[in-house]
Amino acid sequence: MNHGAGPVDAESQLHTARREQGRRLFSARDLVVLAVPVAGAVLGILALALGRRSL
Repeated sequence: MNHGAGPVDAESQLHTARREQGRRLFSARDLVVLAVPVAGAVLGILALALGRRSL
């Protein structure tokens, strides 16, 4: 379903197909792998902002 917005890659078509079928785009493991570094980054920024860490 490309409405003239340029070429569509296979991965984007796969995500669209999964969404249309009501399937999950990411597994629980994928979400954990994403959440761990994001949480670490947030904690690091907070530590810098609160003066607990310095550069």
